[in-house]
Amino acid sequence: MNRCRACAGAGTARAGGDGRCTQPGAAGCAQRQAAGLRAASGRCPAVVALQKQLIAERLNELAARAATLKEQAAEARAQGAAAEAEVKRLTDTLPYLVERVEKRRSLVDKGYASRVGQLELEQQRMDHEGQIAVQRQNAARARATLAGIAEQMTMGRAESLREVLADLAKAQSEERLAREELVKADDRSALQVVRAPADGTVQQLAVYSEGAVLKAADPILVVVPEGAPLVLEAQVLNKDVGFVRAGQAVTVKLEAFPFTRHGTLDGRVQWVSPDAIQDEKLGPVYQARIAVAPPSTKVAATGVVVTPGLAATAEIKTARRRVIDYLLSPLERRLDEAGRER
Repeated sequence: MNRCRACAGAGTARAGGDGRCTQPGAAGCAQRQAAGLRAASGRCPAVVALQKQLIAERLNELAARAATLKEQAAEARAQGAAAEAEVKRLTDTLPYLVERVEKRRSLVDKGYASRVGQLELEQQRMDHEGQIAVQRQNAARARATLAGIAEQMTMGRAESLREVLADLAKAQSEERLAREELVKADDRSALQVVRAPADGTVQQLAVYSEGAVLKAADPILVVVPEGAPLVLEAQVLNKDVGFVRAGQAVTVKLEAFPFTRHGTLDGRVQWVSPDAIQDEKLGPVYQARIAVAPPSTKVAATGVVVTPGLAATAEIKTARRRVIDYLLSPLERRLDEAGRER
């Protein structure tokens, strides 16, 4: 017996939006898409976390580059300071050297000193002035290096921040789009699933093959709710309907469980249709609804499990008759028929 569980379970029927009823594995495109997107959506926080980790690594790289530039700037600043100090020292000592040169020249002019000594002092003065120029160039070069480092730090910080913000915005946009697609896929999947309102057993199924077409408003299947009272739908022959009425006791015999071994079920007539319907084999018949009582302890002990869809025979107890009535009934019928003969 095919079980149909509401909202889930094996045997849940799925119907496509174009009216085609398909098996669970054949029309699961939307379900697979939703599952894939749901898995992708479930990974989105991890993806964002990875992106954030990459951003953090880039920020660390930027910090390392900034630290290197700071070291270079400190070195250039130190070199510039040393050059400025050297320029100051050389500039402070230059007047003394110039004075020595002038005095040496005066002595040479008076013939008290040799010209060689004067030339040596002149050479020292020229070297001293050359060193001042070199140190001034070193100081200027250090200031230029500092300016370049500051510009590199500013540009690098702006570029890295721009890349970080762009990557973060891209990751958040991808997460938002994935969640939107997941909602759409779930909506499409929901339109392709028919869910029973309650747990129960499938009693009637309109289609049995994949790709079958259903008309609008046609029932797909009939589900008997689990735990609902047992009701037997019986057919009453036209000749017997006059003896059947609501409230009469009924003995129900299940074809799948011989009553001689498993016993019978008790029931009671609930309703008899006022109009007859045409049956291909039995001719005009009336529909009767019989409420079946739960199996007794004796019947249940034999392993009988009563489920919807089982074929059964209902013996309706219409009235009580004495033994003499069985003997006189044929005679009365003969007399009645004989009284009407021509």
